[in-house]
Amino acid sequence: MSVAYSTFDSVRLRSGGQVLVLARAGALDLADVPYEDSWGAWRTFLTLPLDAASLAALKQFWKPLRGSQPSGSQSDQEIRAEVAAALRGGRLSCILQAADPSPGPPQPPPAQKIAWGNAVSAAFKAKVIAIAADLQIDPDWMMAIMNFESGGTFSSDIQNRGGSHFYGLIQAGIPVITGTFGLSVKEYRDLDPVDQLDYVKQYFEPYAGRMHTLSDAYMVVLWPRAVGQAETFVLFQDPKKAYQQNKGLDADKDKKVTKAEATAAVQKSLTDGQNVKNAG
Repeated sequence: MSVAYSTFDSVRLRSGGQVLVLARAGALDLADVPYEDSWGAWRTFLTLPLDAASLAALKQFWKPLRGSQPSGSQSDQEIRAEVAAALRGGRLSCILQAADPSPGPPQPPPAQKIAWGNAVSAAFKAKVIAIAADLQIDPDWMMAIMNFESGGTFSSDIQNRGGSHFYGLIQAGIPVITGTFGLSVKEYRDLDPVDQLDYVKQYFEPYAGRMHTLSDAYMVVLWPRAVGQAETFVLFQDPKKAYQQNKGLDADKDKKVTKAEATAAVQKSLTDGQNVKNAG
């Protein structure tokens, strides 16, 4: 069995004259594929040998969807059992396709599209995809957050629009820049956006495997203690100073800002970034 390619959405594994496509729910068009055929495809896969390269690709695909970091010693059967359970639960789909009888030379994998991919360089996009896989989150979430925080510029030196001392792709504050990152503000702002992504990754790394929603990922930037909390979790409440600074987020004007309210603008950034014009 050899790997055709693996992306965040799917993994393709070849065996003889067939290719098994395993994908997260919604990534495959299964309108004309009976459930029995999909499950039969997985039963077929369960009987096939899984070489080291195929297992590595399967783990790479499964890791950001799993919810927790698989151990390096995770066995073939353990990974198959987890993925089979996800298939039965509707989180994944799979189908068998006929392989091209004359495939010719190996073809590169199709370019993965991500939110706001057309707004950044190819190097920036590739690095975001790699970082998101390590953090076990959707790269679209990272792009939506950075688009919102940087005012749509993806600039590494942009300062907070209100004049506060927050800078760059995730609007890092001075204590984070000089303390956590060990840089001066000038050094941080002078970084190329692709290089600044290394520090974005460093900032998110303590929460790897714990960010299960867009709002969780955004809370790492805005209010880390809310990571893993319900969408109704209250971040800021009148008359606290933090509420006064963020009362523009209080959509229902009830004198408190919830996690969901705080994430609404980032959700819009995600939706806008995924449209045909901006995704790439």
